[in-house]
Amino acid sequence: MDEYRNIVKELKQGLFRYARRLLGNYEDAEDIVQEAFIKIWYKWDTLDISRINYYAYFITRNLCIDKLRSKQYRNKTVDLEKIDYELVSHEKSPEHLTDLAYTKDYLNKILSSFPENWKTIFQLCDIEELGYEEVSDILKINQSTLRVNLSRIRKRIREELEKKYGYVYEKQ
Repeated sequence: MDEYRNIVKELKQGLFRYARRLLGNYEDAEDIVQEAFIKIWYKWDTLDISRINYYAYFITRNLCIDKLRSKQYRNKTVDLEKIDYELVSHEKSPEHLTDLAYTKDYLNKILSSFPENWKTIFQLCDIEELGYEEVSDILKINQSTLRVNLSRIRKRIREELEKKYGYVYEKQ
């Protein structure tokens, strides 16, 4: 029971962000995450705990897909709250917060133009910081395809930000 509680605490926020990004709705995302944890609870004795992240994201993804098919959601955006908290903690000036808000809005605009699979790859790899093996298992694609897509996603975001803000990214 304690192990299950610890896993819920560890995964709850990431699964919520993922479901909210897929569904675009706070309340439905909460319901999906709760339903995913209920499914995990019922299968607890048969699960390989070392792969619990995979199971949790896979179940959440499937529940979201079922929900999307039933309600036909539109206009999904990536939830960048995690990035906001990390950036805001380093700099709290009003100018910085305003710049951050504009950048976040612009990034959401860029991401909304991406195909759904790119949005999901970006969410899992760069927002949730899951490993390539985990993400490729969840999405049922090989790691090479994942890496190529992630590289293209990052390049496209970088190009759009360079166009908008006039700076050039240089590898170090």
